Amino acid sequence: MSLQQIDKPVKLFLKENQLQETKQKELSKSSLMQSNEMVTKSILAMYPTIKDFMKEYNPNRQTIIASEPEKCFFGNSPTLAILNNVYGNNAAAAWLVPELYEISIFCGLKELPDQDQLIKTAKIISYHYHWLKVDELQLFFFRFCASCYKQFYSYYNPQIILQSLQDFIRERTAAYQRKENEERWKQYEIAQRNAITYEEYERIKPFMGIDKSI
Repeated sequence: MSLQQIDKPVKLFLKENQLQETKQKELSKSSLMQSNEMVTKSILAMYPTIKDFMKEYNPNRQTIIASEPEKCFFGNSPTLAILNNVYGNNAAAAWLVPELYEISIFCGLKELPDQDQLIKTAKIISYHYHWLKVDELQLFFFRFCASCYKQFYSYYNPQIILQSLQDFIRERTAAYQRKENEERWKQYEIAQRNAITYEEYERIKPFMGIDKSI
């Protein structure tokens, strides 16, 4: 067979493969859009406005969810990005402001933060950490109050919060790694249970077209 004869089917294969990849990407994009629409409708059905959402997901909720960190990390609470998609670009920051103010009161600062400090801190978090869930952030704020991270020294310092959030994210990463390792171990155990013995392998080799000398 000539090089040209080989080249033609290869090009056809590549073309078909590209078409399949394009269709798959379009399907994935469509599925993602449908999923986002479903999430939006679901949240709006329960909490028509950001104020309704904030009433339910208020700072007092921190003490309730803190006892189950696994649910905070792997549960279905919306991310900050989803809040912005559902309620508008500043929704996540609006939700964060009361959380930030509450920890300032709890820490007994000599001087509470002003509105501009709170809003800017909230916007920084919602911009840089838009992928965090609200449950994860409430868990972080609870742990911050419990002196698990860096602490304020009499006055509000946004950098203390942001540096502490980095520590929390490292804890989050470790939690995700543990879960991934657990899932891999489960898959390994299932594979081991389903694996055949060497004797069974020797018995079925002839029926599988495997050279007996292997």
